[in-house]
Amino acid sequence: FNYLLSDSNDLMDPRKGKIGADDMDQPLSHYWIMTSHDTYLNCWNRDHPVLDDQMYLAALHRGVRCLELDVWDGYVGSEFAGEPVIARAEPSSEEVPFLSLKIALKAIREFLLANNKCYPIILNIE
Repeated sequence: FNYLLSDSNDLMDPRKGKIGADDMDQPLSHYWIMTSHDTYLNCWNRDHPVLDDQMYLAALHRGVRCLELDVWDGYVGSEFAGEPVIARAEPSSEEVPFLSLKIALKAIREFLLANNKCYPIILNIE
């Protein structure tokens, strides 16, 4: 598993991916953009998925620049009633794990503040 996330298995040459190595004056569609799917999942099995905002930071540090956010309304009766949350399916009870959208956006913001010269981040909100 470590090999999959290592530089040895990287599609792009990390030395050429440094800020300033590209002029970035072409349309966005002309660039290869590393994306994520179900970024919020720390580990997943059918019965007990674990949602973690730190997974967004891990993806950003790996070079992902397009993050997926599956956004739903928090269910009535929870502390997040009416607030947007991130989940695999519409949260209708405590049994459906979810993550506050505010917490995920705060983690992304912290990354951008600490890495102010990074390439733009695209949020795919579904």
